[in-house]
Amino acid sequence: REKYRPEVHFTAKFGWLNDPNGQVKVGDTYHMFFQHNPCLWRWGNMHWGHAVSTDLFHWKELDHALFPDEMGTMYSGSAIIDKDNVSGLGDGKTPPVIFFYTAASENNIISEGKKYTQCLAYSLDGGMTLHKYKNNPIIDHIEACNRDPKVVWCEPIGKFLMSLYLNENRYALFSSADLIHWDRFQDLSIENDSECPDMFPIRADDGRDLWCIYGASTRYLIGEFRDGKFVPIQGVETLRNSDWGYAGQTFSDMPDGRRILVLWECLDMGTDPICGQMSLPLDLKLKNIDGKYLLTAYPVEEIAGLRKEVLRKNVTVSGKEQVAFRDLGDDACDLTLRFRYQKDKKFFVSLFGAYFTVDMEKNEIWLHDRHEPITHCVDGDCEIRIVLDRCTAEVFTDGGLYPMALENIADLNIDTMVISGDVSDLSVEYAPLKSVWEG
Repeated sequence: REKYRPEVHFTAKFGWLNDPNGQVKVGDTYHMFFQHNPCLWRWGNMHWGHAVSTDLFHWKELDHALFPDEMGTMYSGSAIIDKDNVSGLGDGKTPPVIFFYTAASENNIISEGKKYTQCLAYSLDGGMTLHKYKNNPIIDHIEACNRDPKVVWCEPIGKFLMSLYLNENRYALFSSADLIHWDRFQDLSIENDSECPDMFPIRADDGRDLWCIYGASTRYLIGEFRDGKFVPIQGVETLRNSDWGYAGQTFSDMPDGRRILVLWECLDMGTDPICGQMSLPLDLKLKNIDGKYLLTAYPVEEIAGLRKEVLRKNVTVSGKEQVAFRDLGDDACDLTLRFRYQKDKKFFVSLFGAYFTVDMEKNEIWLHDRHEPITHCVDGDCEIRIVLDRCTAEVFTDGGLYPMALENIADLNIDTMVISGDVSDLSVEYAPLKSVWEG
C-alpha cells in the first residue's frame, strides 16, 4: 500500500535490502536469498532474507534463513544442489542444497577480533530451512575482507569451482570434489571491479562453449579452461551502465539451461519503510558480434504473465506535432519502440514524468543525465524496450546488448504518454503491467 512500493520489482517487507544471495531453483521453486537488515532501512546487521517464487515475479517472503553469530554477520554467498551427495550432508532421501556465505566478523560485537572467513550451510528440505555446518569455517581468512563465495560445477576440471573476492580488483579460484574441502588453484584480476564474483559456463550464439566471470559492477571476462586454468580470450567488457545496479548473481541449477541474472538496485524511497529493490530478472546470452563475445541482458519471458491488454499503434511525427496516449492508468508498464534508423532524426517520449530522448544522430537514448547507445550498427531496424516502475526505468536497446537501469520516481498524476520530435513509422507497443501484489 505504500505510495512508492515498486509494483513489479522485488522488495523486502521492511528494512534495508542489498545483494541477492544463494539464488537456486529447486524443483519448480526459485529461491532468492538476500542481504537484509530487518531492523532498519539502512545498511548493517546483515542477515540472509529469503523469498520463493514459481515465476520470478510473484515472491513470497519467508522467515530469515541465516542470522549473525559468534563468527560474524552474514555476508553474500551462493547455493548449489548437491545432486550426488558428495558432501555427505544429505539424509539419503533428497539431495541436499549447499549454501556458501561469508562470516563478516568486524561488523558484529560478539565476533569482534576475528577475521572474515567462508562458511557453509545446508538444507535437507529443498532450501526452506538452513543449518550451519558444525565445522565452519571451510576456508580460513586469506587477506583483507575476502568474501562472497560463488560455487558452480566445472566440467572442464571435473570438480566444483568457487570464485572468491580477495581485495582491490583481485579474485581467487578454488576447486573441490566434496564441496567442503577447497584448494586454491588460480588468482586473477578484473580491472576496475571488486566484490561479489559470479562465474559460470555459457554457450555463445555461434555454438562455442565458454566461461564468464564478472565482479559486482558487471565488468566481465570471457574465456575457457586450458590445462586446468581459466584463460581469458579477450579483454574486460562491461554489461550494465548503471551507478546503482550492483552485485548481480545468476540462478544455479536451471533445468532449461537459461542463465538468469538478478541485481541489487539501491533505492531510497524516502517515506516508505524499505530501502532497495531487486532488478527485473534478466535472461543472459552471449553473442559473437564482429569477432568479440558480448553478454546481452533482456527481461525474462515470464514478464509476459504480467502484461494486460496490449496497445499497438504506428506513429509518425514531425515539427511541433505530438501523439498522445491517454488514460494509461497504471503505475508500471512495458513499452517497446521499433523504428528504422534515420541518421538525422531525434524524437522524445514522455511517460509517467520520465522524459526519454532518442537521438539517432548521436546513436544514443537519454534519461536524465545517463545515456546508452541505441544500436551497435547504425543501419537497419532498431528496438528500444523500457520497463517503467514506480521508482525505476530499465532500458534495453539492441536486444539487451546495452541495458541501463536508472532511478526514476514516477509521477503518478500523469497517465498520458506523449511522443514528439521527428520520426516516421514508429511502432509503439504499450502494455500496462499487473502489480505482483495483486491476488
